[in-house]
Amino acid sequence: MNWPGRALASALVALALTTLTIMVPEALRPVAIALDAVAGVVALAFVALVWPGRALASALLVPALMSLALFVSEALWPAVIALDVVIGVVAVVDLFTLIGAGQFRAERRCGTVASLGEPQQVELTIEGLGRAGRVMRARDDVPETFVADPSDFLVRIPRRGRAELAYTATPRRRGTYDFRRVDALVSSRLGLWWRAVSWPVETVVRVYPDIRQIARYTVLARRDKLNTLGVRRSRRLGTDNEFERLRDYIEGDEPRHMDWRATARRRKLTVRAHQVNQSQRLIFLIDCGRMMAGDTGEGLSPLD
Repeated sequence: MNWPGRALASALVALALTTLTIMVPEALRPVAIALDAVAGVVALAFVALVWPGRALASALLVPALMSLALFVSEALWPAVIALDVVIGVVAVVDLFTLIGAGQFRAERRCGTVASLGEPQQVELTIEGLGRAGRVMRARDDVPETFVADPSDFLVRIPRRGRAELAYTATPRRRGTYDFRRVDALVSSRLGLWWRAVSWPVETVVRVYPDIRQIARYTVLARRDKLNTLGVRRSRRLGTDNEFERLRDYIEGDEPRHMDWRATARRRKLTVRAHQVNQSQRLIFLIDCGRMMAGDTGEGLSPLD
């Protein structure tokens, strides 16, 4: 959601809370006003890409539970109001300790060429430029067709220090993809607030079919073990004119293939066997129709 949308949503929430404050009974109006104040701070923070953390939510839970006791005894009013004021002041002060993206610098290191279905190592470096360390939850802007493991990191950046992060990205589709930025949620000093920041770090990665599988076939071919993969060499005996070997005569062989010199030498009818001509131009026809773009159940299309 862009900032005008966030501002409109916050204004609608504030209007709804104000209406509820007017409608509540007189006895509960101070509590409603306090809640409106907290909601106003949260709404302004939401517009500025700032969200309350779990610590703030846990702190607000205490006066909220104490407010339930007001239905039994109104003597707790001073304690509830005092606690609300303390939490509100601490939250506002901690809100101003948030720092922006300019206090950090991010860098990505990865290959620009990837193989389909093969994990690729990606390294992120986040360096702190400020005087105070911060805790942040960082993640890379991974395209939807990639699977990142792990997808995010919870790290602490020391003062003027850096953090080295590494993950694997596995592409699931061929094509050209952009890693545009590095996103993070940076905590405040007390951890009551989180600010969303990002750094533009663009990397273009081209995903090709897994050509490295050819190396496995090459090794098997050198060892003459392609038959373990179901590959069979087919020989066509017929009218091809490239000599392969001599063999015994079989009834039905053409007389023009008789080798009379070998027959006289071996004293046995011998014919010349031929094979398909070698070193010829080959034409491959690749079906790129829509039926070849389906899923085989293994994450690859028939074309891949």
